[in-house]
Amino acid sequence: MNQRYPLNVRIIGLLQHKKLKTYLASVLWSDKNDVLVYRTFEEFKKFHKNVEKAFPLEAGRIKKSHRVLPKFEDVSRKERRHTKVSKSVLRMQVLENYCSELLRSSVKIATDEGVMQFFLPTDKDLAPSTPKDSVIIMPSAFGKKKSTWRRAVGSSNLQNITQPVASQSYKCIATYEGKDTRNKPFKVAESEIVDVITKNTSGWWLVENERKQVAWFPAPYLRKSLTSALSIASDIEIVGKLNMSKLHLKSQCRTQNKNYERKFSELQN
Repeated sequence: MNQRYPLNVRIIGLLQHKKLKTYLASVLWSDKNDVLVYRTFEEFKKFHKNVEKAFPLEAGRIKKSHRVLPKFEDVSRKERRHTKVSKSVLRMQVLENYCSELLRSSVKIATDEGVMQFFLPTDKDLAPSTPKDSVIIMPSAFGKKKSTWRRAVGSSNLQNITQPVASQSYKCIATYEGKDTRNKPFKVAESEIVDVITKNTSGWWLVENERKQVAWFPAPYLRKSLTSALSIASDIEIVGKLNMSKLHLKSQCRTQNKNYERKFSELQN
C-alpha cells in the first residue's frame, strides 16, 4: 500500500485561550513523519459523527455485533470527582485513547479520505502561534499520570512543574530574535542552549530557554547539543568505575579470607 495514512495520534498538549480550548495532536503517518495539528474537543466530536455516517456497518448501526468503531465518550463524573485536574486536561487521555482505537480498528477506516483529511495539517497548523493571555498545558512524559505543568502566558504568576515532556537540548548556531508565546521579545544568542518541547514538520519548534520563556523557533537555527550525550557518557563512566571498585573489593576480600584460612590451618597443625 503506497497511500500515506495516519498510524497513531498522541495528544501532547492543551492550549487554553479564554473559553477556547485547543488540543495539540502529534500525528504519526505511515511514511514515519510526525505532524502537529490543533483540534478542539468539539471538532473531534463532529469528526466522530462523520465517521459513523461514513461507516454505518462498522458503527454497528445495521447490527450492533458488527461494531468495530470505538465510542466517543467524555470524561465521567466519577473520574472528575477523584481528581483535582480539570475536565479539559482529563480529556487529553480520552481523545488519545479514542484516536488510537479508531486507527487500529480497520485499515479501511485509517485510509479513508475523510479520516486522513481530519488529521492533515491546515494552514494554521503549519504557521503556529500562541495568543496572548493563553495557557499551555502539557502532560508529563514520565508515567501515565496526567501530571501537568502550566505556564500562564501574559501573567507574572508562573507555575513550573519540572520534567514536563521528554525535552531535548539543542544549541543555537546563530543569534535569533522573535516573540515568545507571551508576545514578549525572545532572543537567543549564538551557542545558547534551549530545550525543544515539541517539533513541528513546518520547521517551527516549540522551545524553552533558561529564562523559562517559551516560543516557536525556526528549526534550521538549532543543532543537537552534546551536553546530554556527555552527561550520559559521564554517568556510564561513573557506573563503570563503581563496578570495577566492587570487583576489586571482592577480590581483596577473597584473598584476605584465603590468608585467614591458611593461618588458621597452620595454628591447628
